[in-house]
Amino acid sequence: MDVREFGSPTPAQTLALIPRGFDRTRIRPLLQFIGDAACYAGALSATVLLGPLWLRLLAAIVAGLILARLVALGHEAAHDALTASGRLNWMVARWALACALVPLATWRYAHHLHHAFLRVRDRDSLWRPPALDEWRRWAAGRRAFFRVKYTIPGIALEWWEGWLRFHVHPSAACFGQRPRRVRRDQLFVAAFLVVEVALLFLLQFTALPERQPILDAAAVLFFGLIIPQYISSLFVSAVDLVTHTHPSVPWRETGHDGNGPQYSALRATVHVRLPRFMEWATYYVTAHSAHHVDPRLPLHNKGRAQAVLEQNHPGQLLVEDFSLSYLRSVLRRCRLFDYQNGTWVDFDGRPTSTADA
Repeated sequence: MDVREFGSPTPAQTLALIPRGFDRTRIRPLLQFIGDAACYAGALSATVLLGPLWLRLLAAIVAGLILARLVALGHEAAHDALTASGRLNWMVARWALACALVPLATWRYAHHLHHAFLRVRDRDSLWRPPALDEWRRWAAGRRAFFRVKYTIPGIALEWWEGWLRFHVHPSAACFGQRPRRVRRDQLFVAAFLVVEVALLFLLQFTALPERQPILDAAAVLFFGLIIPQYISSLFVSAVDLVTHTHPSVPWRETGHDGNGPQYSALRATVHVRLPRFMEWATYYVTAHSAHHVDPRLPLHNKGRAQAVLEQNHPGQLLVEDFSLSYLRSVLRRCRLFDYQNGTWVDFDGRPTSTADA
């Protein structure tokens, strides 16, 4: 279905509406990265040095939230949209994504598919809903995994499923791009993980040598690695879900139509409104329509660009206020998709909503 049927402009006309604020600097984004990296290192250190378990858990949660900010910065840098320097963008992207155990080369491959084939079955893998017949062919274990993923605590499984598919065991197509770069970036992430864990162990056993070694080693891994990675993946996966999945957002079988794969940039993404402080704290990651219209938008311009798009396309962009009830509604209604009729369905094939975009 072509959005021009609803009187919408072409992608080029929409792009022309975006404010031109591409005056990127080097100092401010670099300071943002250094500040977040320093806070992340401090929070990880606190997971080792603090005594009470509840304080260590709190530090681990804080570390996970900061890690999610680093992922957002790495995302912007990998789009070459963070600073005015391409080399600096590459550096920030590589180190920020490594904190989340993601090699830059494989991330770029997977993310390119997402942008080029937005909501296209078997190309865009981000929260791709299976068809009813596909679901019925799945083994019981895979169905159970899918059901858990569509609960609030299980949302993080979407990140880890994609991590295994694209970053640990990438496809031949990914390797076919630049195999040496893929291997190099995978080794870089592996070395980063080894050094990070080794430093946490070193801090543990030098600063607090009187503790029990075996229990403390397990605590270091739990509070310094598992909990921060889980919190970060939970946050990032939730953002990916609510900004790309909506009861009125359809999926397509292919990306070959008269208006090209970018036709749905306005209606296939959702602006999820947060309190102003939260939008600033999350680097405006939920102003997602503007990002898909023009991924080159720097952080400081996303909010303004999103407002311009909504003003010039009244009623055409999807805008929702975030709440836990809204998140639960999306998880409940948007699980399986009928690709022939363009509707979301439940596990028995009954429509749960009508995709109208």
